[in-house]
Amino acid sequence: THVLTSNGTGAAPTFQEAGGGGLIFLDRTVTSGGPATVEWTNIGTEYDTYLFLFSNLGRLSGTGSYATGWQVGYGASPTWITSGYDGISISGYNSVAPVSQDLAGGDDAGAFIRNSSSYSGDKSSGEMIICGLTDTNVDTQFRGYCHNDQAGSTMAQWHASGISNNTTAMTAIRLMIKTGTMTNNAVILRYGFKQS
Repeated sequence: THVLTSNGTGAAPTFQEAGGGGLIFLDRTVTSGGPATVEWTNIGTEYDTYLFLFSNLGRLSGTGSYATGWQVGYGASPTWITSGYDGISISGYNSVAPVSQDLAGGDDAGAFIRNSSSYSGDKSSGEMIICGLTDTNVDTQFRGYCHNDQAGSTMAQWHASGISNNTTAMTAIRLMIKTGTMTNNAVILRYGFKQS
């Protein structure tokens, strides 16, 4: 992002890179064609943390319950990390008491950081923050929240946090669906945080 900057008396101003840290809007993705994943690759070291805001996210094809979630990868290709994630999720449905799940166990078996769990026809909106991607001293960290508008007027809240258990410098992020394909017209906004 650039800002119009003065170059002193008698000199024309020019656009220069903004200094300091802050939140920068990077891009907007709208799903089409029923994708199984949405990927952001060749991520550099410019941003320390990413914020994803999503809406209208659901399943277009498939039967039964499903889960959407996040994975990270490394290298130019990239190589996706598909195991070793660890964390916890807490969900609640209307007046039903909240339920917690260890993300390293259960049906996910540590394959990703779960973002939501629902059924065909349901839609969710929410956010996911991912940090520590390029810092080889820490695991990549995840923290997210979503609200599911489920069929039959059931409303669900979903909170999840976890780590990748991998200190490799990551170059890619993907939103994926465990089974089936995603709905068309899901909107995902991506922001990057700079510390300096």
